[in-house]
Amino acid sequence: MTTRHTLDSHLILPTDLPFEHQLQATPTDESLWIQYANTKDTTSSTQLEKCYILRRALSKIPHSEKIWMAYLEERVGLLRGLNPIVGEHRDDFGKVKEEFELCLSYLRESLDIWEAYLSFLERMGDFQSRRAVLNQMLKILPLEKHEFVWRKLLEFADEVKGKIATSIYSRYLIYKPFELELVLEKFIEFDAVPQALKLLEQILNDDTFVSQQDKTPWDYFSECLDLLTQSPTEYFGLTDTFIRQGLIKFPTQYAELFVTLAQHYREVDFQKTKSIYQEALSHVKSLQQFTIIFESFTNALESEINKLMNITQGTPSDSTNSASTQLDINLQILETLLDQQPYLISDIKLRASPNDVSLWLDRITLVPDTQIELKLQTYVKAITTIKPEHSTPGLSQIWLGYSRVYEDYDDLQTAREILDRAVKVSYNNIDELVEVWLGWSSMELRRDDLETALRVMEVATRIPEDFKTIKIDDLKLSVQKRLFKSVKLWSFYLDLKESLVEDDTGVKETCALYEKLFELRIITPLILINYASFLSDQDRYEQSFRIYERGVKLFTYPVVFEIWNVYLVKLLSRDPSLERVREVFDRALEGSPGEFLKVYVTMYSDYEFKHGSFDKSIKILKTSIDKIPNEDKLEIFINILTKYQQHDQLNQIRETYQDIVTIIPLTKCLTYLKDFIHFETELKEYTRVRELYQYALSQLRSRPLIDDLFNSWSDFEVSVGDKSSYKQMLKFKRQIEESFELKDVDYQEQDIGFVKSSDGPKVSSINASEDKSSSSGAVNPDVIDIDLDI
Repeated sequence: MTTRHTLDSHLILPTDLPFEHQLQATPTDESLWIQYANTKDTTSSTQLEKCYILRRALSKIPHSEKIWMAYLEERVGLLRGLNPIVGEHRDDFGKVKEEFELCLSYLRESLDIWEAYLSFLERMGDFQSRRAVLNQMLKILPLEKHEFVWRKLLEFADEVKGKIATSIYSRYLIYKPFELELVLEKFIEFDAVPQALKLLEQILNDDTFVSQQDKTPWDYFSECLDLLTQSPTEYFGLTDTFIRQGLIKFPTQYAELFVTLAQHYREVDFQKTKSIYQEALSHVKSLQQFTIIFESFTNALESEINKLMNITQGTPSDSTNSASTQLDINLQILETLLDQQPYLISDIKLRASPNDVSLWLDRITLVPDTQIELKLQTYVKAITTIKPEHSTPGLSQIWLGYSRVYEDYDDLQTAREILDRAVKVSYNNIDELVEVWLGWSSMELRRDDLETALRVMEVATRIPEDFKTIKIDDLKLSVQKRLFKSVKLWSFYLDLKESLVEDDTGVKETCALYEKLFELRIITPLILINYASFLSDQDRYEQSFRIYERGVKLFTYPVVFEIWNVYLVKLLSRDPSLERVREVFDRALEGSPGEFLKVYVTMYSDYEFKHGSFDKSIKILKTSIDKIPNEDKLEIFINILTKYQQHDQLNQIRETYQDIVTIIPLTKCLTYLKDFIHFETELKEYTRVRELYQYALSQLRSRPLIDDLFNSWSDFEVSVGDKSSYKQMLKFKRQIEESFELKDVDYQEQDIGFVKSSDGPKVSSINASEDKSSSSGAVNPDVIDIDLDI
């Protein structure tokens, strides 16, 4: 301080004597000292007096925080407007600093004093002292007051930044370990790359870490990656390591990270860039990632090629020669890359689904047939990669295709060795093994080696001794153990065996194979029919029929229907005795469900009709009516009608027509209704015709059908009727329209049978007399009866 600021006794004024006398009596009275100091105003001179009084008070009461605060405030106030760094007043700031230090020697735990001291140091611009004071506070103050210190320390760090700030935040993390995110952000802000990476590693390796800012680990990783790439020279090697660690941590960001890594080397080592892209393409696992990497790689190559082309167009020199060489290399790489694109895509799919057979078959198709070695290598890779127990359907096609390559080049020995290995594979489906055996036998057939083809099938169908205990669907057993029960395998074997039959011995051997299927209980209706047909082709008809008989006893409906069908046709073709045919047909009819009866009764009836038993033929058809489904009834009625028409039996024809229009819904037999009307018209039974029109019109619910019938009826009356009958028709038409409200409602066609009509006009029975038909139709209202007997 200057001389005028000296604290000495001349600053005591006469007006101060009352306080001085009191203080002599009570020198430690804090409030009296404060009161004494407050008598001084804020002018410069009195401020010195006030400081003098407070300093004297501190000599008496050195531990008074209140007096120290007042004193230091006055001392700092004296420096207001002065420069702490340059000029004559630097020492004054130093002396105030000493006063703060003296104060703190008495009041070590006073936050107010510490805070005032920090403010003073901040005003001085003394960063070193501020940092030292903050560190001192952490050492001196108790732990419960550290929160205040750290708040001030972090404010200081944010102000100074750089390494000092990084060090402070590193220490803060020890104090509050859960503030990882805050500290990481600060490290990134301060460009503290090593510290940020270390902290990021801690976050990524902590599975229990939960972001308080809703950030993902990838968000933090990206921020650190941006920090690294902004300083490529200083952290060049570290960037490579960091990105490769990210490839492990973030596989979903595979493409983006590899592209970043490749571009990291682009300006300094393009050869390394190409190597990184190729590495990425060899491990990529999704088409989306592949697209990103492939496009980035091709763009990088094209950009480099353009740059090299510009160089080579200049004056020839060593540099242009080198550029020309590099240009050729890069052009070749780009061309190869574009050619390899389908293979690279295939690689991706196979890495994702190595047991997907269809993908391997697609890969094999990519290889041109001219590249035999590559195709064989692809087959081998597929076979060694695919795990049979986890493969998708079609593994047998891989093995068969592999052997086919050698077969096409006449290397049958190798082809057979491959197939011999193939039949030992533990397929997850028996059908795969079946296909291999069939493929092997077919290969021998293509070489016209019938005997070898047959031997292959003999081995494939070899029956184990414990065959009775083996079930084909027992997945606990290997497919090889269950193979002998494959129907498809036996069917091929039987077809092959039949093709080689030349004498009775061959017939017996073939029959023995068929009998094995009965023994194994794997005979199917189709194989049984083939067995019978084989015997028939060998002119062993009775044996053939016995096979059919075994079949109809062995199988049940619905599968036995086909056996009966073929059996009956074959039996009839041999023209056996009538009694035998009837006996077989009766058995077929006896156990048949209604939905299959139509075929049997039609065949049976036609047979009887052909052999002169007309009445029995009709009886067979009529007896079946009540047993067959409604949808088949019309066809049976038509059959009956046709047979009656061939014999010109008018009454029976009329009766059959009556059955059709009575039993079958009118909408399904309208054609036969019209035929019935025509039939009665030809016989001049006009009353019956009119009753038929009335009957039909009272049942229908479709305006187009009703209009059509009324038009037909009108034509009929014009042709054969008179004025009275025409009026009767018009009257009935009005009744129909009123009853069904056809004037307002356009009815949809309905599938309605001949039942009592509750809302239509009542009509007489069709066999009523002419008088009854013209008497307004008043008959039994509870029943509609059609009886055409005369």
